[in-house]
Amino acid sequence: MTHPSRLKDIFTNLNQIHGIEKVHLLVCASNAACVYIGQAVDRFQPEFTVYDYGTEMMEPKLRIYNDGNTTVVECVIADGA
Repeated sequence: MTHPSRLKDIFTNLNQIHGIEKVHLLVCASNAACVYIGQAVDRFQPEFTVYDYGTEMMEPKLRIYNDGNTTVVECVIADGA
């Protein structure tokens, strides 16, 4: 089984079996690992908030979710706090 399909199974099980609706991802990995995560996102999975390095700490950067028709990727705008 390839990496993206295994991740897809894990992400789907989080939602379908365990009832998890939101996942916060702090991806501190290689570019290849980030691509695998992106390929694994599918319709029947929880909403993801993806964090990346900010000026002082990890900050939310992307929100990925399914709106019932398609997978949506939104940029998260920091509050400026």
